[in-house]
Amino acid sequence: MQLDNTLYETFKKLTQELIKNKIKFSVAGAFAVSLYTQPRATSDIDLATFLGKKIKDKVASIMERNFELLPKEQEIIPMRFYEIWRNIIINDISKKTIVPIDFISIPDDYLSSVLKKSIILQIDKLNIPFLSKEDLIIMKLDSTRAKDIDDIEQIVKGPGKVDYDYIKTWAKKYSLHTKNLEKIRKNLKMDFGPEL
Repeated sequence: MQLDNTLYETFKKLTQELIKNKIKFSVAGAFAVSLYTQPRATSDIDLATFLGKKIKDKVASIMERNFELLPKEQEIIPMRFYEIWRNIIINDISKKTIVPIDFISIPDDYLSSVLKKSIILQIDKLNIPFLSKEDLIIMKLDSTRAKDIDDIEQIVKGPGKVDYDYIKTWAKKYSLHTKNLEKIRKNLKMDFGPEL
């Protein structure tokens, strides 16, 4: 992944604070996709977590203590089975560098499963969880954005197996559309067993 220094420092500081404060999370978005596909540039940070009221208040306090927030830019973006709590911070006041940080609030039972499947990477002596291939695909199933559909295809084509039974279980539970994944599977003419 191509990271500028500002984004990397923000990522490091944020994950360090979340770990220190015992917030359960797993890295999502381009950071995680880059583990399984060709690295790609990104300008934001995405983290999957569960944000019940107490946890959200704790995360809000972490954000306020460690970053200069643009309060008017904080917003909730509803999705099918999760919502995104977007925070935009000013990282370098002199340059007015802004970094969007998206907390993807997923159901608590799903977060437990996500954390079990997460890949742990050690970065600067921190053990940081990153979403598995399967959970990245699940997060992108309902998207119509070309970038997300391409991410699913690149993950499927990449090395290693994909557990389609796992995807099917959660897609069914949360009524997620699997048509993009099915189309990719058919186009690649790969034998993955029965359709989802």
